[in-house]
Amino acid sequence: MKILNSELVPILVTCCPDFASRFGEHSRDTMRLYAEQLIKNEIGRKGLNRGIEKLKAGNAPSRFTPTPAEFVEMCKPSAEELGIPSLDDCMHEVREAKGRWRFEKYPFSHEVARLLSERIGFEFYQTSVNQFKKRCETEYKRLLELARNGQLGTHEKRLPRQAEERSRIEQMGKQLNISQARNFLKKRFGINPFKQEGARDTSRYTAVDGR
Repeated sequence: MKILNSELVPILVTCCPDFASRFGEHSRDTMRLYAEQLIKNEIGRKGLNRGIEKLKAGNAPSRFTPTPAEFVEMCKPSAEELGIPSLDDCMHEVREAKGRWRFEKYPFSHEVARLLSERIGFEFYQTSVNQFKKRCETEYKRLLELARNGQLGTHEKRLPRQAEERSRIEQMGKQLNISQARNFLKKRFGINPFKQEGARDTSRYTAVDGR
C-alpha cells in the first residue's frame, strides 16, 4: 500500500485527468482495490514498474483512470517482451504449416505458434477467413496468458527471430522445394526440422546458395 500511495497515485493524478476528481479523497480505498488485484495476480515490483511506465507513456486502455483489472494487464509483459510472435505472424505460420508444408514438419518460431496450429489449425480448412481469425485471436490470448504465468514450455528448434532472416527464408520458401529448404536450414542454421526425433537422416543434400 505504501508503494502504491507513494509511486502509483502521483502518476495516476498526473496521467489520468479524472483520478483526482473521482478518487481524490478516497485514494487510499482505491489503492486497496489495486493492491488486492496485484496480489491476486502475483504482480511483483518489476510488473508494477512496467505498469507505471506504460501509464507515463500514455499506453493505458483509455485516457481515464484504468480499473484495477486493467492496470494488472498493463503490468504483465507483452508478447514482444516475452519473445512471442505477434498474432498475425502466428497465423501466417499456421497457414504455412497447414498449407504448403502440410506433409512435412514445419519449423515453428515459437511454442505459441506450434500450439496454435496443433489446437485449431485444422479449422483453417473448415471456416471462413474471419471466423478463423477470431478463433486464432481467442486461442492466442489464452496461450499468451499461459506464457505470462510461466505455464508454457519453450520451443528451442526454431527459425531465426530476426526479421530479415525470417523474411529471406519465407521468400526462398516460395522458390525451393522441401528438399532444398531442408538443405538451406541445415547448412545455414544447423537445424533439420524435418527429421523425426530418434531417426537417422539419410537425405542426400545438394548445394544451395545460402548467402
